[in-house]
Amino acid sequence: MPATPNMNVQVLDSDGAPVSVSQTDKGTPIFQPSIIPPGYFFYGTGAFDDVDNGTRGNGPQIALSVDSLVGEKEETITGQFLEHVYILGGYVGSVSPGFQDWVSLHVNAPASSPEDRTGTNDGNANKVAVGSGVHIIVPAPADDGDWNVDGAALLAGEINEDLVPVPNASGQGYWNWDPEQSPSITPVANPAQPDGTYDLYDFPIVLARQANRYPCIHAGDVTPAASIKGKKILPHWQWVFTVHRHTTGNVNVAIRLDTTRKLTI
Repeated sequence: MPATPNMNVQVLDSDGAPVSVSQTDKGTPIFQPSIIPPGYFFYGTGAFDDVDNGTRGNGPQIALSVDSLVGEKEETITGQFLEHVYILGGYVGSVSPGFQDWVSLHVNAPASSPEDRTGTNDGNANKVAVGSGVHIIVPAPADDGDWNVDGAALLAGEINEDLVPVPNASGQGYWNWDPEQSPSITPVANPAQPDGTYDLYDFPIVLARQANRYPCIHAGDVTPAASIKGKKILPHWQWVFTVHRHTTGNVNVAIRLDTTRKLTI
């Protein structure tokens, strides 16, 4: 015997109080997952922003034509957006691909480059080695450090001129950044007990691969399901788009990115 529909289903908030929601004629709540934060709009694009001139949508086209005369060959372009976006998915289209041609799209955090103040003892930061020749940048509480971090030096949009925040998932980062409140990158109150959301490094870091050697043998829709939360991409990070031609001849490849952002023009 089929189960009898529950005519008294209720949705409760964190305090246990009923929440008014849309329902079917049988009293079942209707839910529609949304991955777009309030105040953000869908933004589908085939181009990055023009960071140098501070204009949206006028940057490099996310498309490459690779013509090889000798066999394997790769071409790469990089791009950025002026504000952070949420990546929802995308679409790869290709013309005249070979069987082993592929495309990759990854997100890279370039190195931060604070001002060198060695010998002056008036910098607000120091570098601590995390490997051979690579360092994490930490606040100097007494402003007697060898390096100086200008957390308010904006290049365009939300992009800092010299600093690239990298998320600290443990919540023990040395720096904070929230463009909803302020565009500045600020040190934690007590570097001895860091509780920030970001860190700064003096070497580049590959953060995420949105597409890894995705085959160009045909056009393919790679948009994720609507219930999957979009990945937040900071404007400081660079998108790296690579097309690999495996054999002689020409292949044309383009990517459409499906994102959300606050400002679209």
